[in-house]
Amino acid sequence: MKHIVNKNLKLLIILFSISMYSQSETHIFQSHMLDINNPAFIGLNEQSHITVLSSQSYDLQNKSISNFNFFGSLLFEDYNFFLGLNLSSKYFSKIGIGNVNSNISYTHRININNSYKIYPYVSVNYSIPTKFSNLIFEDQIISGLPSIDELANNYKSKGYVDFNAGFVLKNEKYFIGIAINNLRQANTSSDNENTVRISRNGDFSLGYQKEFNSF
Repeated sequence: MKHIVNKNLKLLIILFSISMYSQSETHIFQSHMLDINNPAFIGLNEQSHITVLSSQSYDLQNKSISNFNFFGSLLFEDYNFFLGLNLSSKYFSKIGIGNVNSNISYTHRININNSYKIYPYVSVNYSIPTKFSNLIFEDQIISGLPSIDELANNYKSKGYVDFNAGFVLKNEKYFIGIAINNLRQANTSSDNENTVRISRNGDFSLGYQKEFNSF
């Protein structure tokens, strides 16, 4: 069968998830994908889980963007906290570079009253860029010749450690989540004479859920 391929990126997403939860759980927000940016979202359904997510994007020039995530959380019910792990990698074939990232998080569960719960979290993140043989520099694009940039032959990947923090507040119908990333603003430069700090950024989420017993 022939398919018409346009210039838009085509996405192939493979998702595999294992979850464990009590039969007494009645209000469940489906939130595993949100865990990637804000580990406190494990509090929406309070399920221990492991999720594997892989996505590949292609265009007509066979340039691709690859993403891989292995993440999950483990609930310690008697102690009101969760431990989370997120391992991820990204690769951009158009420029020949990517990065590998690992994140460990601690999320605490606090019952404000019978209706509201809050889940503050802190996490430590380690990230390192990766170089590939087809890394492309500006002079290569202009001249079409091999690069003479010193970085092409002397590139050294430098990993960095940073910290994130945030929370999720929820009741049975609504939730709000806030995350602030790169609190330390780590130096990402491989040159000891210069400082290039990663910028802080944040994530904000707001949601509503309505359950229907019948149609």
